Amino acid sequence: MLHLIQVIDPESCEVVEMHQEEIKQITPEEGWMEEDPGEILSSVLKCIQITCEKCVKKGIDINRIKGVGITNQRETTIMWDSTTGQWLHNAIVWCDNRAAGLADRYIQMTPTQRKDYFQI
Repeated sequence: MLHLIQVIDPESCEVVEMHQEEIKQITPEEGWMEEDPGEILSSVLKCIQITCEKCVKKGIDINRIKGVGITNQRETTIMWDSTTGQWLHNAIVWCDNRAAGLADRYIQMTPTQRKDYFQI
């Protein structure tokens, strides 16, 4: 998986600068997919830092950046201790299927018995 940071000119909608970092996938069992939360955080910070450095080299004043958009890989989930802020486990990536059997049981309880029943 990749983390990507882009700086976009709001007038032209052109990408001014960008940087991306690859994240290692952890597969403890077949069908399971996880990522290290520490690696996620450090890759995002590194992408921001390098993108800002590239902007400065181009003469772009990074203090004029007005907004930041952040997204993740759909339903990737990280749980952390609310007191310490430390994550409790690796991130469970959206395509992990360890709970597929449980999801299938709940889907069978819906009126349509289709997984898109829960979509808005």
